[in-house]
Amino acid sequence: MTSRGEFHIVPSVHRSPRYLGSLVRAKLAREARPVWVDICVTNRCHLSCEYCYGDYHHRRDSIGQFHVEQLCSMVDEAATLGTAVMTLTGGEPMLHKSIGKIIDRAVSRGISVGMVTSGFRVKERVDELVRLSSIVLSVDGPEPINDANRGAGTFAVSMGALEVCQARGIPRIVKAVLNRRNKDQVPWLLDLAARFDARLEVVMTYAPQSDRQLRMHGDNSLDAGERQALADALLAHKRAGAPLVFRERVWENMARWWEHHGEDRVTDAERRERFPYLPCSAGRYYAFIDGDGRMYPCNQRLADFPAKNVLEVGFRAAWEHLRDHGCFACAAPWLNQQHLVSSERHLVRSLGRDLLARVARA
Repeated sequence: MTSRGEFHIVPSVHRSPRYLGSLVRAKLAREARPVWVDICVTNRCHLSCEYCYGDYHHRRDSIGQFHVEQLCSMVDEAATLGTAVMTLTGGEPMLHKSIGKIIDRAVSRGISVGMVTSGFRVKERVDELVRLSSIVLSVDGPEPINDANRGAGTFAVSMGALEVCQARGIPRIVKAVLNRRNKDQVPWLLDLAARFDARLEVVMTYAPQSDRQLRMHGDNSLDAGERQALADALLAHKRAGAPLVFRERVWENMARWWEHHGEDRVTDAERRERFPYLPCSAGRYYAFIDGDGRMYPCNQRLADFPAKNVLEVGFRAAWEHLRDHGCFACAAPWLNQQHLVSSERHLVRSLGRDLLARVARA
């Protein structure tokens, strides 16, 4: 099961010729193209994590899980529009019986594929996953803390998944959602990532996402002061060379955000003077497709964006509907990495103008 923000950006993918080529061509043409797309392949989940942004265990959407034919059609349409990277998520994506076929279809279209999972059935089905460019495996801390957050037995499942993915050479990211139970576990999590030759990605919890979660678990989310202290600590870890996913500039943004903002995202009218924002690229180079077929600029907007359904209007029309979504910037590190890498200044600095021109022609 995924938490709010359990979508990720893999720096090595950002250096791939297909990704860079698709992004550069979009910029030169001054066009919005879905260079990166996340798809919730199923709303089904066997867990009931207290912080799940979608509260998937109790969702009753009209679809709940895409048929493999629908997913293959989305992959084909996305590839035609220039998608270079795709993340398969959920719910729990390993509950989809055809996950291997979906991965193979995307890879055959030249798309780098990642997955976000609790580790469920990864050991048993690892042969279907060997073509992944990355796998994000959820671990919230030592076994008692992890299982309190995510459910009894989930720690053992995650460890088994990390072991088999390491043995098979699938690039690994350990993903933790930080709340009051595990906010002091970042050093432990960094040691775990090092043990499995992985990188660490973290996000912070906000308020419970549903009344049901609040009734069942109480409120273990972080307040503004706790978020600020964690943001400062994470930036210090990054500057010291810790294997944290995302660039240092992203962690700098997070460390400064809560000093100047009461909310985790702002519109253009709400932006603060002289704050070094990473302007939003969602809806221009990134999109999220929920398990009912509706396409959003990102998963942060599930509750309030009037999304169109790709199964009803087609991928292109749903994508074109995302242009004016109203956000200017946000505090989400996985999105800010996307915004940073897709900025023209970053591309020029990273590639140089001559190489930029060659990538565009490739």
